[in-house]
Amino acid sequence: MKLLLPLFLAFTILIGCNNSDCGFEPNLNVDQFKLQSDIDSIIVYLDKNNIEAQVHPSGLRYVINEEGSGKRPGNCDVVRISFEGRLLSTGAIVEETDFEIRFIMSSLIKGLQIGLPLIKNGGSITLYIPSGYGYERADSESLSPVGSNLIFDVQLTDVEK
Repeated sequence: MKLLLPLFLAFTILIGCNNSDCGFEPNLNVDQFKLQSDIDSIIVYLDKNNIEAQVHPSGLRYVINEEGSGKRPGNCDVVRISFEGRLLSTGAIVEETDFEIRFIMSSLIKGLQIGLPLIKNGGSITLYIPSGYGYERADSESLSPVGSNLIFDVQLTDVEK
């Protein structure tokens, strides 16, 4: 998986995004019934683990560990992040970085597109992501089943406008 990541990054940086996509919110078209079921599962997890998370209007739950300072990323900005993504159900790591990686915001999963603008440069956040805002399709490199609720711990180290 780590061998394909540099190719994916180069491809996404070359593609960019068009100006109509450059707001702070991604397109959030998801199955509302499934979304509510996912949110209910996340709430049970948070209650069971005594985690006090904030609620985003999208339904995503989050904990800001450090707000950071400076710029907040928009959907067409390039961000430099490091992260660890886990399955909510088992805690199994599905994706992680050992170093900072550059991404165009619009190329990230919707949950990261929603959550990263809540912090600034130097900030960190834990995101509790409903499946509809997670991985949309499976591929041979993915360790995360489609339809999985996720937990992402993310460090935002730079926003390039």
